[in-house]
Amino acid sequence: MVCPTRSGGGARRWRRTSSPSTAVLPALVALFVVAVAVTGGGAAPASEPPLIDAAKFQSDLLSVVAQWDGGAVSKSAPATTPFHVNLNRDWSRAYPKDTSVIAQARGVYINAEAAAVAGRSRDARRDTYVAAVRSGVATLLDRYRDTRDGGFYYRVADDGRVTDGTKDGYGNAHVLFALATGVRELRGAERSRAVAGARGVAAYIRASLIDGMGGVKTRAGDGESATRSIDPLTHYFEALLAWWDVLPAGAERNAVAVEATRTGTFIVDKTVVAEAGDATSAYVAYNYQSNWTPTTAAYSRGTQWTTAATATPPHGMELAFLLSRAEQLGLAPAASTWVDVGVRLIRYAERHAFDNRGYLRWEVTAYDGSPLGGNPDNGVYVWWAESEAARCFLHFAVARGRRSAYAGRTRTSLAALAGPFTDDTYGGWYRQLRVDNLASDGNPKWDRWKVAYHFTTLHVEALRLAGQ
Repeated sequence: MVCPTRSGGGARRWRRTSSPSTAVLPALVALFVVAVAVTGGGAAPASEPPLIDAAKFQSDLLSVVAQWDGGAVSKSAPATTPFHVNLNRDWSRAYPKDTSVIAQARGVYINAEAAAVAGRSRDARRDTYVAAVRSGVATLLDRYRDTRDGGFYYRVADDGRVTDGTKDGYGNAHVLFALATGVRELRGAERSRAVAGARGVAAYIRASLIDGMGGVKTRAGDGESATRSIDPLTHYFEALLAWWDVLPAGAERNAVAVEATRTGTFIVDKTVVAEAGDATSAYVAYNYQSNWTPTTAAYSRGTQWTTAATATPPHGMELAFLLSRAEQLGLAPAASTWVDVGVRLIRYAERHAFDNRGYLRWEVTAYDGSPLGGNPDNGVYVWWAESEAARCFLHFAVARGRRSAYAGRTRTSLAALAGPFTDDTYGGWYRQLRVDNLASDGNPKWDRWKVAYHFTTLHVEALRLAGQ
C-alpha cells in the first residue's frame, strides 16, 4: 500500500451545570454521526449526515470505562491502592505496574464522567463508577500527597512507599482536575475532604509551580532558567475551568475565574507563535525557554519532550478547544480574541499535521511545519492526537457554527477512531496505527499515559454538545 502523503492545506452548588464491546462494523462507521440541533451549530442540511450520535457516544463511554475498571480497580486490595493502569488488549493486567499521579488522577476523572452520564441515563453501572471515584480520590489524598510540604508526588508503590518524589506541574494540575470533577460524585465527609484537597493543591501550584512570568514550571524546584513545557500549562488551564465550574458562587469562585482568565491570557500572549509569512496560522511549541520563547535546540528523540525545537499541532488543537470553552463559560476577557486564536491553531494543524487520508499524522513538526527527521513516530498515527483533532473539529463545527469548515474533518477523525483505531474484539482504542497498513501495535494497549482520558474528553464533549 502506498504511504499517505502530506495534505495542504448563581445558587450554591457542587455539581456542574453545563455493550461490553465498542466494536464498530465498517457499515456503521458512516452512521457514527446523527442529527442534533445545537445552539450555534444548527441542524445538518437534509443532504448532509448530521454529526453526533449521542446514544453511541454514551454507550461507548460507559462500556470502555467499565472495562477499564474491570482491570484497573483492585477488588481485594485496600481501598487506597493505586489503580493498575497497565493493561493488555483484553483488559487483563500487564506488568510491571506503573501508576503515576497523572494516571491515578485520570482514572478518577474518567470514572467521574462515566458516573455523571450513568446517573443521567439511569445506568445500573453508576455505583461501580462512583466506587472507583471514591477509592481513587482517597488514594490520591492518602498515598500521593505530601502532607508536610504540600503537593503530590509523582509515583508511589502499593505499600505506600514514595518511589518518585518529584512534584511536577503536569501531575499536580491533573490532581486539581481529578478532584474538581470527582467532587461532583462524592458526598458528606468524602466530598469535604476532596474539596479541601483541591484547595490545597491549587494553593500549592500557585506558590510552588507558577514561575516569575506567570507560566507553569515543569516541576517544583526548577529555577527561573529551566526550560518549560506546554503540557503543564495546558492542563492547569483545563483544571481551573473544571474547578471554577463546580464551585459555589462567591469570592472563591471569583478568584478562580480571575486565575483562569490570567492563565488563558498568558497562553494566548506568550505561547502562541504566528507562522512565518501567514498571520492567519499559528502554532504552539512543546518546549519553551525560561522566557517562554520556543526552544532552538536540534531535534532528537531523547530531547523531544524536554528541550528540542518542535511545534505540536495536536496540543494546539487541544488549546483551541479549551480557549473556546473558556470563552463560552465567560472566563475570557472582554473583546477576547481567544476563539480567533483557536482558529489560527487549527489552520496550522490542517496545513501541516494531516496526511491525504485526513488523519492527524504528525504529532510534532519543525516550526515551519515540516516533518522532523529521525522521529520514529512519523510512521504511525497516535490515538491521543486523533482524539484531540476530533474533539476540536466537532466543537468548532457545532458550538461555533463553523460546520462548513470543519464538518468534513470531524467525520474523518471520528471515522478513524470508530474504525481502525477501535479494537473490534475487546473494545477500546489501540495506542497507534501504522501509516502503511493501519495495523495496530497490539499490546500493551493501556499504560500510564493512556488511561482512556482522551477517549473520555471527546465523548463528554460530544454528549455536552448533544445536550445529554
